[in-house]
Amino acid sequence: MEIILSSIAVLVSIASFTWSARTGRSQRRITALMTNNTSLVSVESRISETPSVLRFHGIENPEEELKRHGVTAEEFAYLLCSFSLGGAYYRTAPNTSGITKGSYRYNMCQSLSTRRAWPLLRQMLGPGRYRDQLDAIFAELDKESPLTLPFEISAQQLDEQQEEKPQILNS
Repeated sequence: MEIILSSIAVLVSIASFTWSARTGRSQRRITALMTNNTSLVSVESRISETPSVLRFHGIENPEEELKRHGVTAEEFAYLLCSFSLGGAYYRTAPNTSGITKGSYRYNMCQSLSTRRAWPLLRQMLGPGRYRDQLDAIFAELDKESPLTLPFEISAQQLDEQQEEKPQILNS
């Protein structure tokens, strides 16, 4: 009987240790991501002060591009920070199915001003499930109510343009 109880105690200890190690790794990953995003948003918010830094992200003639897409540097910085933080949320939140109709993010995407700015914002977000979902939302919105503006460009064209430029490392 003592051997059985001792064996059970050892198994429970091993399971507890494994669970703690796994939880610790997950917590360190989330903490690192949130620390990075806090710093990144701080840097991104300063784009409003010096929009010319967008050229380091492949956006040539930033002032002209912002104007062409109908946003000021301040508005672009706000949108970028908001979408960056949204990406952090959707990457780390448990039990999220992504951006759903009626959600804060979806409603923001419906705005004509956000739709106009999306091609520039997209260049600032790293590839992944979050950006893919945003691409799908903007494509759906464009089918429902097409943008007939001179800056309209598809996600595929944006990807092709990005492939021609040096890749930017995402932190």
